[in-house]
Amino acid sequence: MADEMFSETPNSIAGAVPCDPGLVRDYCDWGLLEYRRLRNGTRLLKPSAVERVRKIRAERLARCGRYPRAVRA
Repeated sequence: MADEMFSETPNSIAGAVPCDPGLVRDYCDWGLLEYRRLRNGTRLLKPSAVERVRKIRAERLARCGRYPRAVRA
């Protein structure tokens, strides 16, 4: 989505994936996710980052030979 707003924090992205917020911040630092930083240091990401994090995480886990455990309801 070209006109998507930067409106999500690493915590909200991590909650939707689910994963650790530190992983989302690492992906930002490594240049894998596009983000904007506010004056107070908060990072803002696009809502589409949820799917991007899921994809990157799945690819990285597959290369390591580990798969995420099934989520219990």
